[in-house]
Amino acid sequence: MQGIAFGPTIRLLRQAKGISLRELARQLGVSPAFLSQIEAGRQHKIPRARIVQVAEMLGVSEGYLLSTARQMHPELYDAKLMKPSRKGIDYLLPIFTDAIGEDDAEHMRRTLFAAGNLAQPYHSINTDVHKRIRYMEMEAA
Repeated sequence: MQGIAFGPTIRLLRQAKGISLRELARQLGVSPAFLSQIEAGRQHKIPRARIVQVAEMLGVSEGYLLSTARQMHPELYDAKLMKPSRKGIDYLLPIFTDAIGEDDAEHMRRTLFAAGNLAQPYHSINTDVHKRIRYMEMEAA
């Protein structure tokens, strides 16, 4: 199994802290090219100790950083194209085809698209990340 999605989170947190790629790579003891590959999602073999080190440097918990990584078997995901492989699609299609029944769809239609819900702002995890970054910046100041 390999993580495929926490590189962009590392980039977002690094940039929010105003740390250059070269500087973070230097602090980690890796090459800027290696760190760039991690951030782009092209490098997946990252020792746990390095993940702990990155999390500490960026001011987040190891658990938070790891929770942003989706786990998927390498045969089911094409890392170059950044999408499920043909084998992955063949495996997942029957699962998702029958995943939601009519009663589920009706319930979602009634609850998600209720008039009251449409008046509420959309909640995004990015909003939470940005709030956390602002909070950390205020603590540092």
